[in-house]
Amino acid sequence: MRSAAQLLAPFHLPIGQRVVVAVSGGVDSTVLMHLLSTLPKGQLNVTVATFDHQLRPTSAAEQAQVAQAAAALQLPVITGSWPRPAHPEHGLEAAARKARYAFLQAAAEQAHASVLMTAHHADDQLETLLFRLARSGRVASMTGIAADQQWGSLRVIRPLLGVPKAELVAYASHAHLTYSEDESNQDVQYARNRLRRDAVPALKAVNAGALAHAGTFAQALEATLTLANRQVALMLPKPLTLPLDWRPYLSESAAVQQLLLNAALARLHLVVKPAVAAQVLMALAAGQGAKQFALSSGGRTLVAAYGQLSVVTSAPAPASVLLTELNRWVPVGPRQFGRFTKLPSGATFLASAPAPVVIRTRQPHDEVQLANGQHQLLRRFFINQKIPQPERGRRLVAAAADQVIWVEGIAPRQLFAGSQTDILQTVLAMKSDTKDEAAHE
Repeated sequence: MRSAAQLLAPFHLPIGQRVVVAVSGGVDSTVLMHLLSTLPKGQLNVTVATFDHQLRPTSAAEQAQVAQAAAALQLPVITGSWPRPAHPEHGLEAAARKARYAFLQAAAEQAHASVLMTAHHADDQLETLLFRLARSGRVASMTGIAADQQWGSLRVIRPLLGVPKAELVAYASHAHLTYSEDESNQDVQYARNRLRRDAVPALKAVNAGALAHAGTFAQALEATLTLANRQVALMLPKPLTLPLDWRPYLSESAAVQQLLLNAALARLHLVVKPAVAAQVLMALAAGQGAKQFALSSGGRTLVAAYGQLSVVTSAPAPASVLLTELNRWVPVGPRQFGRFTKLPSGATFLASAPAPVVIRTRQPHDEVQLANGQHQLLRRFFINQKIPQPERGRRLVAAAADQVIWVEGIAPRQLFAGSQTDILQTVLAMKSDTKDEAAHE
């Protein structure tokens, strides 16, 4: 087995670096603690952190054993525990992990250390890859355990990640180290333990280099994903705004489109199941009609319509507001509308406006007069403009009698401008905290 100096060489730690090493008392972390004690004095400033989860009757004795072993190696110790009253009824494993890492972070602060070491090894890496493959199969979830990563203000390094478990056991035997065996590691009700008992030995039997291959795969996949993410970032617009035109990506393979969609949804803080994502891509490829996909939070709906991706939020339509007075702003939701004899400074011109004008959502028989003078049902106008179905009922319109003179999100030049010579004509204007980009087209 390689020496501590050889194992630590790839991490380029400066002389005197303050390090906290997580030691549970098992063979892996006990060996790591012992290896660090063999370094020349002063090369690293090592503190042992040991945590009692209070999940087993022997846990307190095991923590005491770690403290005793650390003292024998002249290493300072920080101890912590997770009181039984704090244990949840459900999700115990995840809660225990959270409590442990909170302790390790606090221990690092107490020791003024910026580096945390853990004793994950090559068998752990293979188990993790198999576990994540079984659970999702998504490439982004298959990255394995990182040998060196940043966790908040802490740098977490794992010097033993390329070392097989068998070598650690042999080292402990040769050095006459005392360590504990966690009996829960034999409980096959846990998926990871089943993999450890059944799958990992089977792979080793197929090829003795399985552990090394798992490490190589994890490193290569991490590098590949890094490059892929850079390319995806170049392909998606910055900033990513909706609706997102998907047509430029249709020439890409389904797998590449999947990466692009995942990245786009991540930027929008949206998560969909793989099966739903596949349906979204199919709807985008169809290019006609609209498909809606309900999201799990916020009352939002993902819409794939006419080759474009958008998100709509279910919200009550604002009440109809009649603009009767001149030269006065009237709030409608987050914006303000008004009829003015002269366009106010900083306001957005919407249309030439006779009296009276009502701001509301569409009604079944609404018509618009197009710039070419022809009339068209607003419903048909929305279809021709490829406005997704969920948005049509939420778009605000300004109507004079039965005639719609302005439609939210539609450039004013697309509609009939009205008489420009009538001296009694007023203007419909809007102002808001956020610009209505379509009104400026």
